[in-house]
Amino acid sequence: LRDIDSALKINPRYALHYDQRAIVYSEIAVKMNDNQLLDSALRDSDKALSLNVHDEMSWYNRGLILTRLNNSKDKSKSFEEDILCYNEAIKINPKYKYAYHNRGASYRRNEEYETAIKDAITAITLDKNYALPYLTRGKCYRKLGKIELAQKDFAMFEKLNSKK
Repeated sequence: LRDIDSALKINPRYALHYDQRAIVYSEIAVKMNDNQLLDSALRDSDKALSLNVHDEMSWYNRGLILTRLNNSKDKSKSFEEDILCYNEAIKINPKYKYAYHNRGASYRRNEEYETAIKDAITAITLDKNYALPYLTRGKCYRKLGKIELAQKDFAMFEKLNSKK
């Protein structure tokens, strides 16, 4: 964080540094269960986007921070705002597998299982070795009562995840 703060003192108009600091705050906040740090992360993310609204990574990171904030505060809260951020990331880069997966995971949390499955399929189509979409899709299939499909996806997730 000190290095990023120093870099921002040198060039306070460089969006990437705000984005990087936002992610560091977000990671620490999750580990420490500190919502104030998530709020700081969100402020830095907003600053990064105010400097460069056309950066898919900044939109993705803001979505991730909002997802973490929603997860930490109120489990029943809708994930609409983070979905909008992932939408922006995908508009800028239609091959952004992580944005598709995270958007799908947010749809799953909103109990929009069919839409979540579509995003998981897109993420898998972009990278068949990316494990997380199989887990998300499997959870959706299980909720929809498609147990055999869920089991296949869980097995694929385990197989791919064990390669790490």
